Amino acid sequence: MQSKKTNLLMLFTNSALAICLAVWLPACGGTDEVGTEGGACREDGSCDPGLKCNADNICEAGLFTKIFRSPAFQRCANCHAPGADGFVVGVTEATQNWSTQKTAWQTLQGKASGMTGNQADCNGVAFLGNTPETSLLAAALDEDIRAGYVNGNCTSDNISDMTLKIQGDPTSQELNLLKEWITKGAPE
Repeated sequence: MQSKKTNLLMLFTNSALAICLAVWLPACGGTDEVGTEGGACREDGSCDPGLKCNADNICEAGLFTKIFRSPAFQRCANCHAPGADGFVVGVTEATQNWSTQKTAWQTLQGKASGMTGNQADCNGVAFLGNTPETSLLAAALDEDIRAGYVNGNCTSDNISDMTLKIQGDPTSQELNLLKEWITKGAPE
């Protein structure tokens, strides 16, 4: 009789545990969607676009996804997107398109253009260098990098302080993400 009670108790306990896990785990932000953020990586080690497979075989946001989602970088589209209210011909750099993550990454692979006056010296300069200190993008957002930036005739005197345009300095976390991303070769 004792073993029948034990078996019933174990069956009840296991059933209760299964029900609790089925209700509790989704509330923790986990997902069973393979390849999606928070879900397991696919068998080939891939995840949905913008995500990467981490050491625990879980899909997580890549560096550029984190940058693009951040508040400071979300404001880039206010000027750098087709039809953006803040776009001013001759003043706003003309090739950037931050309307989607994919177009933001793609256009960052190019060079600055469309600027006139003092800023014209930065036309033709790549947005991304091999280091944050050689990247026009980082110089436009980081005062310390901007102060020492030199790329031909494009110097700190020619670079717009984008922190004024995005209504404040990016956080140190946002700048560190940007620097890490550039240092790692600016992966998509």
